[in-house]
Amino acid sequence: MKVNYLPRLTSPNKALTFIALLLLVSVSSFAQIGVQSPSIRENVTFQWSDEQDIDNNGDISATENNLPATIESITVNGAIYNTFAVPSGYQLTRLGPGGNAINEIFGNGLSVIKSSATATFDPTDNTLWDDAALATFESKNLNRYYSSNGNGDNICGNFNKANGINGSNETDAQMQTLFYDPALPSNDGGILAVTERGGNNCFYIRLFGTLPGSTVEESLGDTFVRSSAEYRNYGFSAPRNNATDYWSSGREQDNNQDIAIALFNLNTIAPTGSKISRIRFISASNDDGDGKLFVLQRYAQPQTDFGCIDQGTFNGQIDNSSSVPANSTYDLVSGPSPAGLGFNLNPDGSYTYTSSPNYEGSVSFTYRVRLPAPNDGITDTNTVTLTFNTLPDDPELDIVCNETSGKYNINITSPLGSQYEYSSSLVNGGAYQSSPNFSDLGPGTYNFRIKNINSDCESNIISTTITSEDLGAVISKNTSVDCFGESTGSIDLNVSGGYPPYTYSWSNGATTQDLTNVPAGNYNVDITDASGCTFTFARAILLDQPDALTASTAQDSPVACFGESNGSATVTAANGNGGYTYLWDNGETTATATALNAGTHTVTITDSKGCKLENISVTITQPDAITATAAQDSPVTCFGESNGSATVTAANGNGGYTYLWDNGET
Repeated sequence: MKVNYLPRLTSPNKALTFIALLLLVSVSSFAQIGVQSPSIRENVTFQWSDEQDIDNNGDISATENNLPATIESITVNGAIYNTFAVPSGYQLTRLGPGGNAINEIFGNGLSVIKSSATATFDPTDNTLWDDAALATFESKNLNRYYSSNGNGDNICGNFNKANGINGSNETDAQMQTLFYDPALPSNDGGILAVTERGGNNCFYIRLFGTLPGSTVEESLGDTFVRSSAEYRNYGFSAPRNNATDYWSSGREQDNNQDIAIALFNLNTIAPTGSKISRIRFISASNDDGDGKLFVLQRYAQPQTDFGCIDQGTFNGQIDNSSSVPANSTYDLVSGPSPAGLGFNLNPDGSYTYTSSPNYEGSVSFTYRVRLPAPNDGITDTNTVTLTFNTLPDDPELDIVCNETSGKYNINITSPLGSQYEYSSSLVNGGAYQSSPNFSDLGPGTYNFRIKNINSDCESNIISTTITSEDLGAVISKNTSVDCFGESTGSIDLNVSGGYPPYTYSWSNGATTQDLTNVPAGNYNVDITDASGCTFTFARAILLDQPDALTASTAQDSPVACFGESNGSATVTAANGNGGYTYLWDNGETTATATALNAGTHTVTITDSKGCKLENISVTITQPDAITATAAQDSPVTCFGESNGSATVTAANGNGGYTYLWDNGET
């Protein structure tokens, strides 16, 4: 990986850097028990915080090799490692066959403590040996080291002897255990460094802890740190042959042997994501290895999170749970940018950020994580990038009638795509699903929402209600046609149930809910709700009308005398709605008119609902006008007498004449 694992530190002392190019062994993501792990064999340099060659003559003398050799960093393939994680506890787990007396700790050429007689099995107590040993394994001064010659066993490469398996007796070689509380993660790119005086002794190392997703401590992986021959005056060099894993570091121990360092990719021993709670190492050569172990890796991981436009305050969590020990703490290095309306980063890695209104885009800040004691001197930095995304469009719904089940299917028709998940409040507890279709839904109010799985942004909620009532309709009012042949009928519907709004298709082509101003006849209607469910009346709706209004007329009597107005006639009405009224052309308003003159007369009949029959005619007759002629039959005989006679002859009229002469004669 061409990545700097930590910022390279500049030492106030002169740092010597040597470069070697050797074979790089590929890293496995999963360790194996009982299989030798490949060591790192190329592109390594060591950087130091101090200088042994103080006279700068290119050689470390017998007096200079008593000076500290404090490792500052290790560079592997261009990545700088300077996070030397150290143990929190130490245990002399099994004393070697040579006993306590030959166990000793040296520091810069001087004995720190002789004999491990005060060692106990309690990794948390305080005894002379345990405290000195723990301080030694915590020190980056590689000229402070543990030594024991005769407490080991020549079992290098023999996994069966190391563990007492497959029919082999377990070795009695000295065993020491380093404890890590809280446990260290095994991160991708991590390094296990093992130091040894002279590089001529072998270790068997086994790591214990929990695998990803487990809380049970178990063996994570093991390996031997192999040696082939002594390094003395080699300066800086790569492993000298394939039988050894040690580099010569360019620094010396107080006995003139070179300080040797073996490097392993951590995840070839402990799977990535596991947590290392202890490391057990056994002296796998008779001369017990004189060195110590460090875990070097990066802890802070780049973080990506997503917010949504106008969601208010975003609550985030820097999630390094798999890459940092428990109880690590966080603080802010720089940012955020843009600043927004508010930001706060808490020691537990939780943070809040309030964006500016309608902000869409990325926000970044740099954080620092600090490991807990005893590694609280180790920090690592990285960046959080928070992207504010638009909300998905509000869901558009298509409600479909499931006529088979009598329920409804609701399908979201927009937006669609593999980046979306869909939720309904009353389906599966509101859990999101990949399908936009929801089937066989019963009564209830359903809240639909869409989530973009890439951004976790959710749309607004769209609600719709399914009633418990089936789609149906009743005729609230049915008005028959008033007058025959007219279009005054109406049908009023009350529609309920189903899924409004409704559409209508009448047999006469109308599309309204109600019919008005229609003629008599049989009508039917298909009512369809928004889901496609349809209701049709079982029988046609009948609109009735009265029979056509009819009438007959008759002259009751003619005009008595020519020119008079005393003729009479009667009209007889039938059908219609009854309750007839009459209007004759002479203004009379009864069925029988009695003041009619001779001629043709009309009458209009109106029934109780205003239906009319107009211009019904009847003819009134009259006699001809009376005519008469008079003639003298004889004159008066004598003057003054009254004995003259005359005769009148009448014609026309009605006959049956009577007469009245002016002298009174009749």
